[in-house]
Amino acid sequence: MKLYNAITLFFLLTVLGSLCFAQNSALVIMDMQPYFAEREGYEKIERNQVKLESVLSRQIELIRIAKANQVPILVMEIVDRGRTNNRLLEEIGDYDLVEVFVKASSGMFAEYGGVADKIEAYLHSFGISELIMTGANGGACVRCSIVEALNKGYRVWADQKAIIDLNTFYFVLPYRYGKGDFVLPYRYDKGDLTLDAPVLRANFRQSEDLNEFNSLMTQDVSLELPPPVTTQSNRCAVYLQRKLLPAFRSLFSGWRQALSGG
Repeated sequence: MKLYNAITLFFLLTVLGSLCFAQNSALVIMDMQPYFAEREGYEKIERNQVKLESVLSRQIELIRIAKANQVPILVMEIVDRGRTNNRLLEEIGDYDLVEVFVKASSGMFAEYGGVADKIEAYLHSFGISELIMTGANGGACVRCSIVEALNKGYRVWADQKAIIDLNTFYFVLPYRYGKGDFVLPYRYDKGDLTLDAPVLRANFRQSEDLNEFNSLMTQDVSLELPPPVTTQSNRCAVYLQRKLLPAFRSLFSGWRQALSGG
C-alpha cells in the first residue's frame, strides 16, 4: 500500500507540475541596462525621464502577469554593459522561471552572439512558440530579435508601450514598427534576413493594449488569431512532445525504481 501511495503521489505531482507550464508564450526583456539610457546623458531630459518611468512601469506589469501565470521570462543583456535595471530585477526576484542570457550581438538569435543555441534550447524545453517582446532599443536589438524570431518560426508580439528606443535625443515611446522595419540592411552569418509578407502578417502583432498581453499569458480563448505559418502552430503536439511525454517517462522510471527498491 505504501508503494502504491508513493507511485500515485509521484504521478499527481509530475502531471500537475507539467500542467503548470501549459502556456506556450514567454516574456523577453531586451537590454534594459541603464548604460544605454545614460551613455549620451539624454536621460537627464525631463520628457525622457517620464518615458523611462513609463516603460519600466509597463515592463513591471508584464513581469507580474508572467509570474502569476508561470510564464518563462528571458532577460537579455549585451556583454560588458552592466546588469539589467535594478527595478526590473527586484520585481523578478527569486522567480524560478527566469533565465539571463548575455549576448555579443544585437539580435538574440544571431549565431555570432554566442547564446542562440542556449536560448532555443530553453524555449524548446517549455514548448514555447510565442514571444512577447519588450525592451531596448526598438530600432536596433529589439527589431533584430523580432526578425530573427520570425524567421525561426516563432510568433512574435511586440508591446509598443514596453519597447523604447534610447538612441535619439528624445527617447521614442511607445515604439511602433512599420512595414519597412523588418528587412535588415546588413548581413548575418547566413545571409540577409527578410520576411515574406504572409509570415509577417500571420506571425507578428504589435499592440498597446495590456489586456491582449494578459490574455496571451493566461491563454485566454477569447483572444482569437489566425494560426501561425509554421509547424509550431500545433499546440497540442508541442505540449505532448515537450511536457506530457517526459512526465510519463519520469513516472514509469520512478515506478520501476520503486519496484526494484522493494
